[in-house]
Amino acid sequence: MTKNERLAALKVLLFGDASDTSRNAELTVYLDLTCQEILTFKYKMVGGVPSDVTDVPLEDEITQVNACAMGFSHKGGQGETRHNENGIDRTWRYADMVDYVHDHVIAYAGVG
Repeated sequence: MTKNERLAALKVLLFGDASDTSRNAELTVYLDLTCQEILTFKYKMVGGVPSDVTDVPLEDEITQVNACAMGFSHKGGQGETRHNENGIDRTWRYADMVDYVHDHVIAYAGVG
């Protein structure tokens, strides 16, 4: 998938409509952050991300979109980690999105 296709898929997951562009900037930041996290985690045991790798590998694209959806849907008010309203109690943290990446991305291992 291209970056635009991943953005469209993320918007459909979150809002049910890929045509709404009002949150493109915010969702692009989520995609960029998860791309960086996936690449850093994937290449951590082989000396770092190669200079020619600039995007998420094909096998991790769905993980990227799902991690973004998880991170966005758990977002609270500024600095808020817990919220209770109308009997619904929610807690979240940034690590939820990072943990999702770490649980679903297989890191490369180097042979020395």
